[in-house]
Amino acid sequence: MSYRRISCVLLGLLLAAETAAQTRDENDRFTRLARRAGSGIHWIRDPYRRLDLLRHEQTASQPYNPSVDRKVLLSRALDRARATDRLVLVYAFRIHGSHMYRGPVLDDYMNLTVFSDPELVELVNRKFIPLRLYVDRHVGKVLGVQNTRSEGFLKTVEPALLFVSPGGKVLHIVQRINTFSVHWMRHVLKEVLRIHPEFDKPSVNTRALREPGKSADALIHLAGEQCLDGNEEASEKSLKKASALVETSRVYAKKRVREVEAAKPGAGAKPREVRLWEWKVKRARRTLDRAEAARVCHLMTWARTLRLLRRGREALSGISQTRNQAGEGGISHLSLEAARIHLALGDWDAVKRVLKNYPPTSESEFLLGQAHHVTWDQEKAREHFHRVVDLGEEPWSYRAAAMIALSDDTTPLSPLAHGFSFLEYGSEAVYAPGVPATSEIPRKGSPAGAKKAVVKAALDYLLSQQRPDGSWSDTRYAYWPAPRILPNVRMAITALAATAVLAWWDLDPARAEEAVARAERYLRDDGGVALGTEEEVYVQAYRILYWVRKAAASPPSRSEALKHLEALVKRVAEIQDPRQGLFMHEYHNAFCTGVVLWSLHLAKKAGVQVPEEVLKRGTKALAAARREDGTFVYAGANRPQRTSGGKKKENVTNLKNASARMPLCEGVLMAMGASSPKKMRKAFSTFLKYLDRLEQVRKIDYHADGQLGGFFFWHALFHASEAKALLKGSMKKRVESTLLDRVTGFPEIDGSFIDDHELGKSYGTAMALLVLKNL
Repeated sequence: MSYRRISCVLLGLLLAAETAAQTRDENDRFTRLARRAGSGIHWIRDPYRRLDLLRHEQTASQPYNPSVDRKVLLSRALDRARATDRLVLVYAFRIHGSHMYRGPVLDDYMNLTVFSDPELVELVNRKFIPLRLYVDRHVGKVLGVQNTRSEGFLKTVEPALLFVSPGGKVLHIVQRINTFSVHWMRHVLKEVLRIHPEFDKPSVNTRALREPGKSADALIHLAGEQCLDGNEEASEKSLKKASALVETSRVYAKKRVREVEAAKPGAGAKPREVRLWEWKVKRARRTLDRAEAARVCHLMTWARTLRLLRRGREALSGISQTRNQAGEGGISHLSLEAARIHLALGDWDAVKRVLKNYPPTSESEFLLGQAHHVTWDQEKAREHFHRVVDLGEEPWSYRAAAMIALSDDTTPLSPLAHGFSFLEYGSEAVYAPGVPATSEIPRKGSPAGAKKAVVKAALDYLLSQQRPDGSWSDTRYAYWPAPRILPNVRMAITALAATAVLAWWDLDPARAEEAVARAERYLRDDGGVALGTEEEVYVQAYRILYWVRKAAASPPSRSEALKHLEALVKRVAEIQDPRQGLFMHEYHNAFCTGVVLWSLHLAKKAGVQVPEEVLKRGTKALAAARREDGTFVYAGANRPQRTSGGKKKENVTNLKNASARMPLCEGVLMAMGASSPKKMRKAFSTFLKYLDRLEQVRKIDYHADGQLGGFFFWHALFHASEAKALLKGSMKKRVESTLLDRVTGFPEIDGSFIDDHELGKSYGTAMALLVLKNL
């Protein structure tokens, strides 16, 4: 190699290293800015800090956490509550226990949404004593929140809000919050105050304006302060009183201008008379300008009040009328409020339209960034978010920086980027009276009666999350090695989501057809798969599932589907362990082996030639992993079961730990002719017996009850709903009624479903839709 060529290579490497360093520095800057989110709340702040435990080695290198008596922090908050007659709002960003290893992700989401909204920040600061607290064992005993092996095990999971009386009594707990909505959170806070009116006194700001007199300006100002107090109903009354005064002032000012202008001195008037007349005209016009400004201020406060009361369309009607009366161009000051309302109504194009010519501010640019993001114009969204950061360090800047900054898992920090930020009002069911226990909609009526509405909302959510490239890529699944396996996780989830859309095609054929066409382009591309790495088995198993369903649903597409299935079956045969017969995601195990074998079973039924040796080896390996009590070991080959006194003893721990995988594994063996109806009934009865334990760990991102973890929940329910087709009689009906009852009982307020926040909402929602279809 010549000297010149070597020099060019070295120069290229140096430039690449310099560019990478600049990128890291810029990312660090945005990350630091995003971490300031939530700082507008007047917290009594716990100094504890915990890293996102993305990698194994980080568990041993946590930052220094100062020793602090958290009962003292709670006492300080209670002292302030007694002095001001307010409730303490305890934000439990961390609760003692090993159940969450990426809890800081959800803490970020809380800070970047509800604790960064200026109106919600004002409400918290005015009406509550906010305490940001790590609930350790000691303060957990005081608050009755303990995730130890006791009565309170996993009853409260972060992120959680505890509302505590000045006397120290916990009045309400809202926990397992996994959908982050400013509108919903405002409802929660207002419901707490409504139920406890003794703590809902006007704030200091509002008390100073209790006697506004007959001044329209004073009434409008009072209404604004009442809004910030969370008392929009009182604000509306104040504005009604001000309305007549504002209109009377306008009418009088217009009349006065006409009268003064009509009294213009004649041609022979003295200069002094002309100057006096000009001064009167200016004064009359200034009075009219003030009256018009008061009218605009009145309308803006009125529109804001209606927006917070979730009567956005009524507010937009008033804004539209005012613009028409104001002439061409309207009143630009109302555009920002109109954009807020359009965002809450889910009209993204209207947000872009009303802010098109609006002078750039942090908020207007952030609203535009959100509107472009949810319509998947990422390039424009990024431009707006960068502009927000350049305009200054405000709450909007923190939130915009989070859309730019990348976490260690190589995905953005913001909940908006992952479908966790709910921007719209949502349905009226979201705002049912009473303090909700979590961010889920409680079911009204029977499971069968609720099913249709639940499915429609879930499908709407799922379709809204598909990317332009056809994928569903909101996951933050970051098990080591995180970034390398993300392509596989995204491909597997896209296969499930596309299968769910296919299953419920009839609900929205036009959107379903477009979504499926885009998804298929993504699913066909093997360049989007990290072959030979973790989770590839799920990529191939769920792509097989999709093409099997497509072949059955669309006869004209059958030949193409079979072609894809043949290629996928061939690849599956290549990744089977030839000695053990097992398949692996991180390691060889029974449950992912069961998933692959079930997909191969479906492909064979669809008419694809599946190598018998692959099925035989897999069936033999799965049967070898089954203990005598019907349970399946978590990984590897079976081990002899412990006995007591020479007599075999049923191991309750084994049964509970294996309950989530028993229907899947036993169902596969039944399909392969290696099981019996009796063993199937035992598998499903064990699953149903311990379903409460499995549901208890839902929304938990780590193993929290032996081998149970949140990430097993939908995996277990979906594959149980598939295998139940092999059941007969009363057990089949029992499984169907139980699953229908559970699944229709906990959709999120945005219509989605979730178990582990790492896997994400598209995964959970797709799985829920598939379960409901199987029922």
